[in-house]
Amino acid sequence: MPFETDKGGGFKIDASDLLKTGVYPERFDRQIPFWETVNGVQYTEFGMRRKAGRFIIKDLKDSPLNSNTPIRGITATREYDTKVAYIGDLRNIYSYVQKDSTLSPVGPSYNKVGSGYNLRRNAAGTSWDIGQEISIASASRSLGTLTVVTSVPHGLIPGTEFEIEGLGYATSDPNGVHEAVFPTNEPGVPAENIITFANIPTGDETYTVDGSSKVILGVTNWDDSGTVWDEAVNESDQWDFETFGSFVVGAAGSNKPVIKKSNVNFNTFHNDQVSGAGVTNGGSGYSVNDTITAMTDGGDDTFAIKVTGVAAGVVTGFEITNFGSDISNGQVISGGTLSPAGGADFTCTAIVPNIDFDSLECFHRQGPHMLAFNYTKGTVDYSTSFAWCSADNLDDWVGSATNTAGSLLIREAETPIRCVCQLGNGLAVYTETQMFLVNYVGLPNIFGYQVALENSVGAVSPNSVVSVGRKNYGLSRDGFFVTDGAAVQLIGRESGMNQFFRDNAADSELAQVYAFDNSKENEVVWALPLNATAITKEIYYNYKTNQWGMRDQTISAYLDRGVFHTALSGDTSGIFYQEGDTANLANSSVFAITKAHDLNNADRVKEISAVRVGMEKSPDSGSPTFSIGWSNTIDATPTFLAKDSFVIDESFKSFPVRAAGRYITIKIESGGTSDDWTITNLVIQGRMEGER
Repeated sequence: MPFETDKGGGFKIDASDLLKTGVYPERFDRQIPFWETVNGVQYTEFGMRRKAGRFIIKDLKDSPLNSNTPIRGITATREYDTKVAYIGDLRNIYSYVQKDSTLSPVGPSYNKVGSGYNLRRNAAGTSWDIGQEISIASASRSLGTLTVVTSVPHGLIPGTEFEIEGLGYATSDPNGVHEAVFPTNEPGVPAENIITFANIPTGDETYTVDGSSKVILGVTNWDDSGTVWDEAVNESDQWDFETFGSFVVGAAGSNKPVIKKSNVNFNTFHNDQVSGAGVTNGGSGYSVNDTITAMTDGGDDTFAIKVTGVAAGVVTGFEITNFGSDISNGQVISGGTLSPAGGADFTCTAIVPNIDFDSLECFHRQGPHMLAFNYTKGTVDYSTSFAWCSADNLDDWVGSATNTAGSLLIREAETPIRCVCQLGNGLAVYTETQMFLVNYVGLPNIFGYQVALENSVGAVSPNSVVSVGRKNYGLSRDGFFVTDGAAVQLIGRESGMNQFFRDNAADSELAQVYAFDNSKENEVVWALPLNATAITKEIYYNYKTNQWGMRDQTISAYLDRGVFHTALSGDTSGIFYQEGDTANLANSSVFAITKAHDLNNADRVKEISAVRVGMEKSPDSGSPTFSIGWSNTIDATPTFLAKDSFVIDESFKSFPVRAAGRYITIKIESGGTSDDWTITNLVIQGRMEGER
């Protein structure tokens, strides 16, 4: 940094360029250019700024949506004059619909468009150690099923054993060891607080609950170290959505995949479920918004539709509101109950896909094909394989002489496929420790692969790598990286960010990591679980300036701007946001603290007499506070006094201070939720005193 001195020991430092150097955690002070600790500050080519916050679009916990689990995936598509975002949490998928202003009704709408899912929240679905006890709030029995409501989320997944103790009863004893089954819905009760189990004698007995009634989570293979992120076989789940024209598919980790065609609602994407239907006979006398329920295929009578398009009374379009059951591909469905009355003779033909994945990690579109990675079929594990549908046919996944569907095993893969990301004209496929390139090769093989980077890079989650131009930015267990497929660079090594990640990451919860390209700000953002079982921090990297920043946040899913003009996000509590377009709802405690500066002479005392700060800000957006602190050893906590602090304004005037010590520390703080500023210049004046 420019360092001017005079004969009397005075000095003037222009630290403007150092403002933009980003944060350097986990480094010794003398190796840090300027900033050591930050929260909510962003570094750009223009200076350091308070990172923009987010605006609440919808709190999905509000009625009638009643979401109460973390958001784990977002996608968006345009359906004619309508923009739609789909938001997936652990139990449901919701739609956010934004219509053309000329259409009625005007304004956005929110709907539940998929339900009944059971994504895992945490590793092994739990956050507990051997012997943890959770109190029971209530218990009731109906028709042989006992429902227990716990006082806090229990973290159990179906099949996990637990023990009931202290539950009073009159005729049937529910105490003892049980196995959790899929929870039922209890109005006003989060699903994570409900345990159901069967094989209780039938009846409607009321159970007695007191201070001794508890669930004991002790029948596990976990350690008893007291941590909350123990090593586990099963990891948390994310949604990996992908669009295919107006269709949307979603991989849900340990769950079966889902699909939404021209329908409003998602359905399970499997060979035992209807994926869509086409008009066989449009009938006559129908109107838009007519509903037909209880349609039959000769056995099932639950299939139902809503008319969305007509031409002279003939149905031209419809959406499926109930997909029915036990329906075969090509089956004609007719009859039902019409509301309101008037139309007649409508029939449709069901489409049932031949896809048979019982779990799926990743979807990715490539040309006319949809590819699926890391799946199971029944009890058979294909964690290092990928498959693809026939060209332009999402319902056809079984290869034959008359289609282009197929599958391929990546024989060199040593661990399961974790993440798939566009890289140039092909796909980068990441395991935990390897990278492969998948490309279209044409007939007869359609797709092929090659080993790209062996044991030098990997991915920690399905959404931990993003595509920026012709490069991938991602997070492996070793830290943050960038690659073009031929070479890899650990971009977080020099700043100490990789070490910071390795020292603080909750290893068994890395499957929750979610990244996106915040293209508006020229940065990649990663949401991380640090020292916790849920997302606690954002770490962001500006790929124009190569600088890092971070802030405390609970955002668990993102989507970059595209269909919508601004990026979208969702947090661990079920709130859906518009990202990075306002200062509101950012951290209320924003700060940046430098290292302890000795100005290249640790033996002499530095007396700071004046500071000049250049700042740009929006009108009425608040101002940060600037403080000078001092210490006499490099590892001491600096002393900050009120006389050495001032509120920065846009005058670029010199503020008098008087802080003296061998080491000087600068702190900038911003507490207002509407603060919006960029600091562009910093000049410090003082003098060297004698040795102490």
